Amino acid sequence: PLAALALGDLDTSSDVTYNVAGMGSSTKDMYGWTNAAGNLHDSIAGARDDVATVAWLDYEAPPMAPGSLAVLGNRHAKIGGDRLAKALRGVDAVRRDDPPQKTVVGHSYGTPTMAFALADPRVHVENAVMLASPGMPNHIRHVSDRNADNVYAGKARDIIPVVDFAEEVAKV
Repeated sequence: PLAALALGDLDTSSDVTYNVAGMGSSTKDMYGWTNAAGNLHDSIAGARDDVATVAWLDYEAPPMAPGSLAVLGNRHAKIGGDRLAKALRGVDAVRRDDPPQKTVVGHSYGTPTMAFALADPRVHVENAVMLASPGMPNHIRHVSDRNADNVYAGKARDIIPVVDFAEEVAKV
């Protein structure tokens, strides 16, 4: 099953954030993803109560590599991006008279999923945030190709030894 769980009120919040899950995510671990969205929600909200955060798993994320090579392609991201674009257009339709600031945070494979959604000319967000991104689909030449006012990319220092992916794939 697929899911999107909202923390806060999507109908009245001045800020709406969609937290898009990455590879290996499924509703089997919805508790974990909702927890992560809750942490994000709490950091955005602070003392405010007019924010909403959506733990978004409304697409079939590819399994973890090296068990599957689906993460190397864009099929899941394209399908997920279409679904995410519909969700964002839904917010716009319902909130036409009182639009919120919209942010999309993509984690891992959630970033190319987000990129496909933001390619839809009927979608616009104020902020797009990429965390632990594997990169953008090849057809995206520049960040300005996305329908977002601001685009941010997070990077962390590697604390886990890097594994030679080609060597691991050869073992499968």
